[in-house]
Amino acid sequence: MKEWLKAPCQITSERTGDIVGLHTLSLETPGEIIRLEHEAKDRTLFAEGALWAAKFIHHNHLKPGLHAFQKVVESHLSL
Repeated sequence: MKEWLKAPCQITSERTGDIVGLHTLSLETPGEIIRLEHEAKDRTLFAEGALWAAKFIHHNHLKPGLHAFQKVVESHLSL
């Protein structure tokens, strides 16, 4: 996110209890706050994303190794 903004920003992360996945992106200026929120209902969503990425890597013959999920998605979008 910091790379995309090309500006100083505060990024925080908190894990609480049994919350599966609650992600909030807040953009704050002196005059307003804009929020975008995503909540996962169960962990199946994350498993489906991991399987999709593994199949994409295999079918597109990407080199074996560690791949950042963002780079895999960007590769998919550039096809």
